[in-house]
Amino acid sequence: MGSWLVLFLCVNTLTACMQLPPRRPVDVSHTLSSPTKTPLQQLVENEARPYPGLSGYHVLSEPIEAFAARLLMIEKAQSSVDIQYYIWRNDTIGSLMMDALIRAADRGVRVRLLLDDNNSGSLDTLLASLNLHPNIEVRLFNPYTFRNTRILDYLFNFPRINRRMHNKVILADQAVGLLGGRNISDKYFNAGPGTQFSDIDVMVAGPITKEMNDSFDLYWNHRAAYPIQDVLARSTPILGIANLRKQLALYSKNNAVQNYLEQTSDTDLLSNWLTGDLGLHWAKARLIVDHPDKILNRARRNQRSDNQLERWMGSPLHSMDIISAYFIAGKLGTRSLIDIADHGIKIRVLTNSYAATDVGLVHAFYSKRRAKLLKHGIELYEFKAVSDQTNHLSSRLHLRQTGDASLHAKMLAIDDKRAFIGSFNVDPRSANLNTEIGVVFDSPSMARSVSDAFNPAILGIAYQVSLDDQGRLQWKEADNNGEIYYHDEPDIGFFQRIGLKLLGLLPLENLL
Repeated sequence: MGSWLVLFLCVNTLTACMQLPPRRPVDVSHTLSSPTKTPLQQLVENEARPYPGLSGYHVLSEPIEAFAARLLMIEKAQSSVDIQYYIWRNDTIGSLMMDALIRAADRGVRVRLLLDDNNSGSLDTLLASLNLHPNIEVRLFNPYTFRNTRILDYLFNFPRINRRMHNKVILADQAVGLLGGRNISDKYFNAGPGTQFSDIDVMVAGPITKEMNDSFDLYWNHRAAYPIQDVLARSTPILGIANLRKQLALYSKNNAVQNYLEQTSDTDLLSNWLTGDLGLHWAKARLIVDHPDKILNRARRNQRSDNQLERWMGSPLHSMDIISAYFIAGKLGTRSLIDIADHGIKIRVLTNSYAATDVGLVHAFYSKRRAKLLKHGIELYEFKAVSDQTNHLSSRLHLRQTGDASLHAKMLAIDDKRAFIGSFNVDPRSANLNTEIGVVFDSPSMARSVSDAFNPAILGIAYQVSLDDQGRLQWKEADNNGEIYYHDEPDIGFFQRIGLKLLGLLPLENLL
């Protein structure tokens, strides 16, 4: 009996430690407003004048241009920079972005950096040093209790830790915003070796940025957003802002970094901005964003991104196209898609093949429902891991593969009328666990760009999955010699195939 009592007391002690530390009272801060317009605000106002009530957008599919847009926003800001991200790596892209933030803060710009804590553990020293700048404040969202032994949080506090802030947002001078699928890491911007993610962002201006600013404030002041100094381990070394500046300056002199920066400076985006042209298209836009209470499983239905997305995209009349890095329809989603398809709506889906995905478990639960979807006429395409071809969607949007690649984009289009770009994957995690953000555009041209992804050239970068005459799965691709069919799933071994089927039997689908 005594040993059981000791065990009970130990478990309860550990469980008590798993609670978030009390958050000290913090100053509530909001989007800045100034009596005089910054050059960036004036530039947006000039471009928006002929389009009252509409929001401007510029789709960023090329990784170099996508990074150039981020640097330009930070470098042009004179009032404020607000940044919210799921992943920020300590690599070339992460270092260049951090250096840009320090330079902005040095010239008086207020910088607020909000990061999800799921991937920030290795950055504690750098973030703590960055936080010492008088014009920079860093907060961590839904932080782990144990900084160095995070497995304990998973053991004793899994329901909270499993929910993450998946939003990816940059806002400059309250005037220009940027959101989409890319995190701050080399693999999203072709800035390093290894697998590269093919992704999509969109830069926006006009009324939609007011909604984005309000959303950022809501997350920044939420009780799950902790000042970084309140959650750091006492043993965390801190460089100091002066030493951090020196390290970043030394790193930026690296030849590979300089070469990447030269490519960034050669983008059309930079030359356009220098001549006062943001290169925007204009359309009605609506922000899709979860309330941060979703992290606590307390968001109301109308505060959830899945509900908002369904409402603002509307019901398709003739077509629905889905591009989602992680596609898990689940039982209810499969039933819903089949019902739509059975009413004569053409549905096409592009997601990762097993070889291309970075989360093999996702493929186990996607693949178990392929045949059922195909039987009802839903078209499935699986992104290849390796290809040297480009699928041109339009002059403004394409998916590219150069060497090892993985699809990371999240886009939807309905009836060639409306399109969505954001961080939301078509899977249970985005719908029920993570917080997400994106924009629905009433833009036929953007919607057609998504639909054009499924033109015949897609067989150069993706397999089309279908059923043969005997009802068996087959995969089709195309090269210069014509079409090629496979009756075994490409790039996956026999034991891997068996393993995925066994994994698909486990009750894990709602966690993915």
